[in-house]
Amino acid sequence: MLYFSIRNDLNFVIEFKNTLIRMRTIEEKAKKRISKDQRSYLTRDSWLKDVLAESQKSEGYRDLREEYTKMLRKAIELADKFMVSHRAKIQSTPVEGNIYFEGSYFESILSPPTSFADLDTPTYDAINQVIGCLERQASEEFTKLINPLYWLKEIAVFVIKLPYTLLKLSEFDVKILQEHLIGKILQFIYVLLLIWALLKLGVDIANVKIGI
Repeated sequence: MLYFSIRNDLNFVIEFKNTLIRMRTIEEKAKKRISKDQRSYLTRDSWLKDVLAESQKSEGYRDLREEYTKMLRKAIELADKFMVSHRAKIQSTPVEGNIYFEGSYFESILSPPTSFADLDTPTYDAINQVIGCLERQASEEFTKLINPLYWLKEIAVFVIKLPYTLLKLSEFDVKILQEHLIGKILQFIYVLLLIWALLKLGVDIANVKIGI
């Protein structure tokens, strides 16, 4: 069901965020352990390499980075799905080599194009927006699950589509029947019979909205 699929995506994005937080925690501690000040490095790459090397000494850091990399594609797809802004064009300072980056903030985490710009804040903002979208969607779908009218609608739609479903299983091209006048008449009669049956059962048709 859609609700459980949304919940899986929500748990995924939350874990994606937690993985990033754990990575960043280790990296910040690594920076503090490095004796040299960042400004004493001649290039940005030498500073980042030392931070990465120092971080990798910490237990679990390699696994976290690998896990983050594996989750990256799906995280970007979910952000795109909800039209959450997560892409940027960044150019480092001349001191850092004028390195140009164009892509997702999620990707910039693995190899920051600059040490001076704050890339973490927009990254967390984008992730939180995706989480918010999924939470709202999950709430809407859960409301449907506990609504008896929703299930009545789903059952009605299933019953109405049942003849076509059976024809599809027999590899019959149902589009031919649906587009033909006779097929439309038969479907109309079939729907009338279903409405009659529902009225006989005492169902209030006026309060049931069916979208086929």
